[in-house]
Amino acid sequence: MHPAGPPAFPPRTNLPAFPPRPSLPSFQPRAKPRAAPPRARRGFWRDQLRVTWQLPAVLACLAALALLAHSWSWLTSTPPRVVRLSGSHYQMGWRHGRLLAAEIREIFQVYVEDGLVAREGFPLASLIGSARRYDRYVPAGLREEMRGIAAGSEWFSSSRATASRR
Repeated sequence: MHPAGPPAFPPRTNLPAFPPRPSLPSFQPRAKPRAAPPRARRGFWRDQLRVTWQLPAVLACLAALALLAHSWSWLTSTPPRVVRLSGSHYQMGWRHGRLLAAEIREIFQVYVEDGLVAREGFPLASLIGSARRYDRYVPAGLREEMRGIAAGSEWFSSSRATASRR
């Protein structure tokens, strides 16, 4: 140590000046949220009216749907018809075709003629030819029943018969 105390140093003037320290935000507790002012009490009948308007509205919607239901076939479609048959396979098929001829013709018209032939562009003769390739895999009794259905429903006209033989 120096006997006279610490040496005195001249102040340095070439040091850069530091910017002042930013003041830190002071911590302030959050204000408590204000409670909503109490509402005026509604009357009993006003509350009941607010709740009970829903029942008439639902009933009105159901009534409107019931009036429109006749145009929605999936709501008004009839259940499938059950036919009990006996006899040989061909006889059962023939009775089946005779009893449900209109439905068989409609299904053939919609799915085969309007769908596969008209929209998809398949010739009817090629569809029948493709079906005949699978003939050997169909049991004989079922094949006879299908022939009976075709004969009973009379959809297999002579024009279709000639188209299938081409």
